[in-house]
Amino acid sequence: MATSTAHQQIIEKRDNLSAEHNNCDLMALLSHELKSPLSVIKLYVQMAKKLNIRNDHAESLLEKIDHQVIEMTAVLDNMLDMSLVFSGKIVLRKTCFKINDLLTEILDDYSQYFRSHHFTMVSNYECSVYADRGKIKQVIVNLISNAVKYSSQQSEVNVSCKYANEVITLAVVDQGIGISQENQQKLFGRYFRGDCDQVRLKKGYGIGLYIAKEIVCHHGGQIWVKSKEGSGSTFFISLPVPLPFTLT
Repeated sequence: MATSTAHQQIIEKRDNLSAEHNNCDLMALLSHELKSPLSVIKLYVQMAKKLNIRNDHAESLLEKIDHQVIEMTAVLDNMLDMSLVFSGKIVLRKTCFKINDLLTEILDDYSQYFRSHHFTMVSNYECSVYADRGKIKQVIVNLISNAVKYSSQQSEVNVSCKYANEVITLAVVDQGIGISQENQQKLFGRYFRGDCDQVRLKKGYGIGLYIAKEIVCHHGGQIWVKSKEGSGSTFFISLPVPLPFTLT
């Protein structure tokens, strides 16, 4: 009887793994197929902006469309990466790039598209890293997006970059709702979302921070948070930087 029960459990686990694998393949396919039309929409929006339409209402609509395209692209990127993580197929395409240039690029975009918040940057070192630029950008964008989502309008979001002992540490600081000590322990888990009304009322799938953690860990780094309810949050990313890649 015990042998039969154990055999049944093995079959159930196999079926669950098979179903999850199929779901991952489906997510990857959908993400890939949906990104193409989104890219076309974004191109059309950029072309329309270059027409210099002198109409405040039209300009506002174009900004909103662009904003929604950026958000949807981020969701699809997370879905695609989650499918790769689940199937063990995540691949890093590493290059050498200046981290400050990447941060400036991201904050310039946010300053343009998210005028509800103030974005600042502090860096004490000019440093290059050997990493997957697109994936590191995805992690930082995810953290800044959360900072915007869970903080009040006109508040400040600060991004800092420090280098010490062959490790670069990035920090994203917001003035938002904060995170309870209990939820901090679960924050980077798959599908986890906070249980307060301020979180439930916002769009989200509970995969962004999980993917961010997987990407950072695949780079040999760490990600963690310091926060207090009602007093904002600071998310940290540390990445190893071999000495040949440091710049003075």
